[in-house]
Amino acid sequence: MKLSYLFNVVLISLVFVPSNAQNKATAHKRTIKTTASGSLLDNGDRLMTAYKWNDAVNAYKKYISQLVREKTPTETTQSKLEQAQMGAKMINGVERVVIIDSLVVEKDSFLTKYQLSTDAGLLTTYEQYFKSNDKNYGTVYINELENRMIYSNNGKLYNCTKLINKWSTPQILPAPLNIDGQNYNYPFLQTDGTTLSYASTAESLGKLDIFITSNDSADTYLKPQNIGMPFNSPDNDYMYTIDETNNLGWFASDRRQPENKVCIYVFVPNKTKKVYDQSTMDAKQLIHLAEIHAIRETWVDNDSIVQAALQRLSEIKKANDVSIKRTKKEHLFIVNDKISYSEASDFKSPEAKKLYIHYEQLYNQLKQQEAKLEDMRNTYANTEAEKREAMIPGLMDLEKHVSLLKRQAKDTEKFARNAENIYQKKN
Repeated sequence: MKLSYLFNVVLISLVFVPSNAQNKATAHKRTIKTTASGSLLDNGDRLMTAYKWNDAVNAYKKYISQLVREKTPTETTQSKLEQAQMGAKMINGVERVVIIDSLVVEKDSFLTKYQLSTDAGLLTTYEQYFKSNDKNYGTVYINELENRMIYSNNGKLYNCTKLINKWSTPQILPAPLNIDGQNYNYPFLQTDGTTLSYASTAESLGKLDIFITSNDSADTYLKPQNIGMPFNSPDNDYMYTIDETNNLGWFASDRRQPENKVCIYVFVPNKTKKVYDQSTMDAKQLIHLAEIHAIRETWVDNDSIVQAALQRLSEIKKANDVSIKRTKKEHLFIVNDKISYSEASDFKSPEAKKLYIHYEQLYNQLKQQEAKLEDMRNTYANTEAEKREAMIPGLMDLEKHVSLLKRQAKDTEKFARNAENIYQKKN
């Protein structure tokens, strides 16, 4: 009995000790496999960031095959694969666009750096326009005549029209826009009244991409088109605007920027899309142009276009600088009997500061429109009587617009003053 018992104990030991070692070896192999497949994922991400799209596609496909063998969900990686495949198509059609300037600014106030003509309309934030404390980072676009507004709220785009000085009930823009589960923001309507640009995560390279669509009737929009590279990247790209008066375009991008910064690019819009001829350049050069490695690389063979555009941009900046200086001299901001400000940085209340910045925008726009109205009135006075009638509708519309801007500037000034006084009393 004792020998039999000892034999059984030895036999059990011989059976289970190797099994333990085998389990450790199997676990080690699984760790190696996980590490190897994980490196495939990381490699795919790095390749996509480096604009090596076809290599990224291959890395993601290998990783998906590994996940299938391990019976692990593939949805997230499949989405990345589709983004890499999209990038591989886009880089074959990089638009030949001349980028004349770039400016790195604070992300929270980047809209104030867009120097558009008044004909292009007004850009502001949802928070400022609707006097909301909702930190949804939505933006608002209002056309020059102040009778059409498109804005973003909680990732959806809405449209309003103005009838007898009152905005209509907001209507959500219909399909193919506002797909559930996707983010839509940064709308801008071109002066034709039908071409809409915006940013969305739907069918993008991973984050916000810039899209363009147009409405062929009051309630129908055409299938949105991703405008491709160099405007879009694996990072967030947004707030694409076209200032037709100055023949300049603007857009913003997070690419290669710290968390709280954004880079604004100024470019010359093409009347029709032109793409780079890949047969005349190597892969590295094409990648540089696609990712906007250096804006001067877009100037090659475009000297006259660049110089003319830089001149227009310089004139815009000078006009705005003069307007701001005049504003500061003529409008020392009176907070109360004891406090006066001349700079946005003087404000202690964050809310009042934002309102004051919005007030400056409105005031500068008002001054420009008043000058335009004065010129139009002078032209009207010097025009032959039989031709004056055709000028009356435009003159009346501009008068209404100036009157509206005055009211808005006055209201915003009051709101900023009240917000600062309330803050001063509490602190």
